[in-house]
Amino acid sequence: MSARAKKAFKVLWVTAFMFMQTHHAFPLDIRTVTSSSGALAWLAESHHLPIIVVDFALVGVGSASDPDDKQGLANFAAQMFLEGAGYFDAKTFQEQLADIGATITFAADRDALVGRLEVAREHRNRAFDLLRLALSQPRFDLDAIERIRIKRDAELARLDNDPAYAASRAWWKAAFPDHPYGNLPLGSREANGRIVAADLRHFQSRLSNAKFVVAAAGDVSAAELSDLLDRGFQDGAKHREPDHLVKAEHRTFAPVVVRLPFPQSACVFGQPGVSPTSADYLPLLVLNHILGGGALTSRLFVELRERKGLVYSIRTAAETLLQADLLIGRFATENAKTKTAIETVQAVWRRAAQGDISDEEIAAAKSYLKDMLPVSMDGTSAISAKLLAVQRMAQGIDYIQQWRNRIESIEPDLVRHTAKTTFSTDVLTFAIAGEPEGL
Repeated sequence: MSARAKKAFKVLWVTAFMFMQTHHAFPLDIRTVTSSSGALAWLAESHHLPIIVVDFALVGVGSASDPDDKQGLANFAAQMFLEGAGYFDAKTFQEQLADIGATITFAADRDALVGRLEVAREHRNRAFDLLRLALSQPRFDLDAIERIRIKRDAELARLDNDPAYAASRAWWKAAFPDHPYGNLPLGSREANGRIVAADLRHFQSRLSNAKFVVAAAGDVSAAELSDLLDRGFQDGAKHREPDHLVKAEHRTFAPVVVRLPFPQSACVFGQPGVSPTSADYLPLLVLNHILGGGALTSRLFVELRERKGLVYSIRTAAETLLQADLLIGRFATENAKTKTAIETVQAVWRRAAQGDISDEEIAAAKSYLKDMLPVSMDGTSAISAKLLAVQRMAQGIDYIQQWRNRIESIEPDLVRHTAKTTFSTDVLTFAIAGEPEGL
């Protein structure tokens, strides 16, 4: 079977499996698996189709750990792990994956190097062998480094003129001026030009000191997964805690404007959020849905889109990092309307900070959220990704099974209390990229 045929067949498998998953009872049967090397994984075992998905994070080696003069190193390295390993150069390594219809991906966020492996059950051993090679014996060939450098340069040049990216970069820099979170994971073109093979090798050597977090879903037993973890991750699978990071302190600041010659301005706004381990976290998710997470029904959408015609869309979301918890929103609008849009966001925020949240709004948000989690876990890949996310939020293994009950048990008075203690226009900050009038 050709590589193209194998890929098409795999897509058919995944599509069929996603359909079946949406018709299965929830919650899932999730169990812990411990390998002989000490790796601890969460597994949602399912034998409906012969597919295995594994998501993992090596916490402590994300972009927040990049050297000051080599920002973007973690992201650069993530792109290099598939550019040849062991005896295989970049082209041959990709051919090895294609021959068994497997995919491996890597990326870097602020806290971790994250990855995913997807493979048909019959080729699991070979796929995990390739994963182990990628992590433990990356080649970092000079021609591959220069190819990735050029690719990154082109992307960073494009992003320099992207208002949404420029606003995000400005917001993070102003919110965390004294912490690595103030640097965007991609780094800069200047730093990109300074990264060499020795930097990449040093990054790879630090993987064994990272905290290993892993989740799996699909056609694999606990015993099989235990063996595969040892096969694919070697010493990197040992359970360690990440290096200590300085607590990220969110700073308040006046609106920051990045001047770009565009007819519209992009805006990022945010404030400190709530830790997932806090009793206020689920009430905050209810509040987020009411204010900006509920798409067409949210207060921000109704006020800014339906009533005033200021934006096309606006959304907010809770963001959890190892050293910070945030509530962040985004919108774009015409330059002439930017100031009014910001003032409207502030007015909606102020109303929430006063605890002006109705029982009806809370009930509607809870009804939506109760079904949100199971609906989002509509296939093997989505299940594995969610299991990893829940672990990274330091939640227990029963978090998903108990989700509906926990949302249902949230009292309206607790939601209003969380609104009063969390929301504040004094700490709500804005970064704008474009040519906004009046700012």
